Amino acid sequence: MSTTDLIALTGTVALLWLIALWPVLYPLFIAVRAGKATPRRWWFVLSATCVSYGFFLLVAVVVWLPLELLSVKISPELAVSAPATAAWFNPILTAAYDWFMYGVFVVSIVFAYFSTRWLWRRWPKIVEAQ
Repeated sequence: MSTTDLIALTGTVALLWLIALWPVLYPLFIAVRAGKATPRRWWFVLSATCVSYGFFLLVAVVVWLPLELLSVKISPELAVSAPATAAWFNPILTAAYDWFMYGVFVVSIVFAYFSTRWLWRRWPKIVEAQ
């Protein structure tokens, strides 16, 4: 393995690690940056993380599971039983599957950013209400 391949592999792993941990790292950054002025800042980190990962789970159930069902169960059966239909259906399914596989991560990062900012503005009132 050449040095260039090793650098590319390391960069890819680091990027995937940051994407996976963004819903934790961003609220943590905001809470630590604000310092001790933030009431119950670790509860904020936990709450914002739960909201972000909960949204990711919702999107995964609503988008990924049907696409997995279509690509694993329906598409092979369709290719055997109706090849003419599979000829136009399989490329569309493959494009949708590929787009949603990566699009879900982008949407999750964007939602984690906006939901954390939304929760951050309302956090003092939420803590007061407890």
